[in-house]
Amino acid sequence: MSTKRRAGKCIIITATIAVCIVISLLNLIATQRNIAYESDKTALNTQEHEVAQRRRRKMVVSTTSTFQRQIPKVIDQTWYKKEFPGSIQSQIRHTSSMFPPNKVIQHNEGVLNNCGVKFSREKRHDYIDVDRTDDDITRGIFENTRMLHEIANASGVPLVIMHGSLIGWWWNNVSLPWDDDIDVILTNQDKFQKWLSAHTKINPIKTKKKHPNDKQTFYQLSDVNFTMYFDENRKHHIEYRLIHIPTGVYTDICVLYKTNDQKIMRNKKVSAPTKAKWPIWAMKANIKNLWGGHLYNEEDVLPFRNCNFNGYNLHCPNNVDNVLRQEYKRYRNPSTKGGSYSTHFNSKTRCWDKTQ
Repeated sequence: MSTKRRAGKCIIITATIAVCIVISLLNLIATQRNIAYESDKTALNTQEHEVAQRRRRKMVVSTTSTFQRQIPKVIDQTWYKKEFPGSIQSQIRHTSSMFPPNKVIQHNEGVLNNCGVKFSREKRHDYIDVDRTDDDITRGIFENTRMLHEIANASGVPLVIMHGSLIGWWWNNVSLPWDDDIDVILTNQDKFQKWLSAHTKINPIKTKKKHPNDKQTFYQLSDVNFTMYFDENRKHHIEYRLIHIPTGVYTDICVLYKTNDQKIMRNKKVSAPTKAKWPIWAMKANIKNLWGGHLYNEEDVLPFRNCNFNGYNLHCPNNVDNVLRQEYKRYRNPSTKGGSYSTHFNSKTRCWDKTQ
């Protein structure tokens, strides 16, 4: 083989080897870049995952946390088996959820679970067929308060919190954690009745206990989860009741009537001012000589005060202390009986704690 041919063959072999080396280097560089890219992507995904986890953890309800937002859960809806009026039943069944997941209680954070302390309340009720949890009752309380706020705005009639609800407001602006209803009063019945009568009448909700002479007219409110009845029975001392159908939690609404009839002082009454000043404000129970009536001096009731209750704007009587003192002599005592528990109000956390 000639020298030229050997030289040419060597050049070809050398070039081939060089090309292979270059290709190998390029493949190595590409592999390293892919590894680095995947590593960066994994790190980014991990970081995003951690951020998402932190966000989710913020929404987790902790029963031991004092001030934390809580998303209301959907309660057991087996109460649909109850024979509600067709108009209500059909509308409720087409509602995706009684408590939509995106509805976060933002008012008075933490009080939805009563500062983390659970108080045993009545689990059975006349208006539902299933046992209620303590959280169900608390949600019912808040839903009632929301609806009372909307009703007051729509009707133009101030709704004034009283009795146990007023004690809760006096301490920390929310319902007492062992309460399972709300009490309010109004003074302008004509205006309120006109507003209510504009709603559609519906069949009464069936209850386990029935009074023999019920004369209750039920109305469908704009929120299909609520109904309200007007009771015309002269032997019943409560004129109106607002009922949250999913939980059975209700608000009793009584009317105050202005009177100069001093004979009313001889009738049955639960509480009255030490010194009556005429004219006086009386309840139906006082006028009809029924149990459950309260008498109030006008200066203690009027003018109404704006007050925030359970995170919603309602009204309170003008002189809260006088109104409470005539009914509850020891309402200022921070140690009291809360349902079946001994309780104490913690002034630092503004929560009621169990003491046994």
